[in-house]
Amino acid sequence: ALASAPADTDEFLVSDAGTLKRIDYSLIKGSAGLTKLASTTTADATSSAITFGSSYITSTYDLYLLSGWCIPADDGAYIRIRVQSSGSDDTTSSGYGFENVLMGGDNHANDNDETYIRTKSNGTYGGTNSGEGWFLNCWISNPLSSSYPTMFSGTTTIVQQDGNHEASVFSGCRYVSANNGVTVYWDTGNHDTGSTLTLYGVTK
Repeated sequence: ALASAPADTDEFLVSDAGTLKRIDYSLIKGSAGLTKLASTTTADATSSAITFGSSYITSTYDLYLLSGWCIPADDGAYIRIRVQSSGSDDTTSSGYGFENVLMGGDNHANDNDETYIRTKSNGTYGGTNSGEGWFLNCWISNPLSSSYPTMFSGTTTIVQQDGNHEASVFSGCRYVSANNGVTVYWDTGNHDTGSTLTLYGVTK
């Protein structure tokens, strides 16, 4: 039995009015949807970042979804995102722009001269107690393009260090630059045990 999806050129037999014919898998497979590429769960509180590199950011996809539950090891931390190039975080000065806003509130932040994308504005941040943490949902567009910026758009849903719920909308970009990885990290401290992020590719 096959342990993975067939290759596009793998053939199936079909009956056409009693006549057996061969047909490529590429002609009958679904044309849209999400493909799970990788999932990472932190086993302890020693991981400063969760990264998906060039094994997953490839020319197969132009659009990705990064989604999951993040727990800070330190109270008062917020999530930042960077791209990677050749296996290293891109920390180019003034290389990123971002904007975010608190749902149901007036806190917001924006900056077009940063070294990262910030997912939440000022306020109370994620906590470390049981039941506290962040849920991140982020779309990533055209990371490999050298003609267009790598674009980010998403939401964060948070149970804060005071135990209350809060949510933010954010967007950002890495100005025109080909990138083959993405890193999620905290502005201070590490990911705590049990942080889990999953990367999906959107079928072209």
